[in-house]
Amino acid sequence: MVTLGTTWNNFKSIVTSKSLLIQYDESKWDDSYYLFAFDGRNLCYDCRVFKDAGADVIDFETNYKDDANKPLEFRTVDYITRVATIPAIDTKMCFCQGSSGTVSVAAPYIQWQISYESVQLQGINILVTGAEEFDELSFEVGYYVGGSWVQVSQYGQNITLIEPRWEFKREASVRSNPIPQGLFLRIFYIFKDVDTTNTPKISVLYHLWRDYAS
Repeated sequence: MVTLGTTWNNFKSIVTSKSLLIQYDESKWDDSYYLFAFDGRNLCYDCRVFKDAGADVIDFETNYKDDANKPLEFRTVDYITRVATIPAIDTKMCFCQGSSGTVSVAAPYIQWQISYESVQLQGINILVTGAEEFDELSFEVGYYVGGSWVQVSQYGQNITLIEPRWEFKREASVRSNPIPQGLFLRIFYIFKDVDTTNTPKISVLYHLWRDYAS
């Protein structure tokens, strides 16, 4: 998946001319909307509209926001909604799931529980603000038994944070194995100073695929 960043004016011109569906997320940044639109399977346009940006944010909220975040549809190569019953080669849809919250020594993680039959992970964006030097992050998949966490898998090694504001983006060329319904995608925060009262904020955006039927 290739992601092309652009301005709000260019973004709305592209999505209008190509009849693309606008998606947006407010958990990535507190001060702005993160907008994105998929052009086929391998191209995504995105932009950032700040909530104090005057005409841009008014334009988005007045003319586009109510129609955004609608389910993605099967479309033909010329961007017409497909209504025929001929099976598609790829029966999966791409979508993004956001999650955010503050963490502390007593509650050191944010998580999202999978409500679909299964999902596949292809990319992830993480933003941490308020970190202390040498704190770490772990991205885990698992479930709870009697209140205890059972880790099924961990993606990569622990990530060390070296500045208060830290951002990470990763897009893989292939999707992960299916992750079943009921499991949690969890960002676990490891405090270097276990006695700290610091409460960093984590925002995460998962790039996911799931079956149209699930």
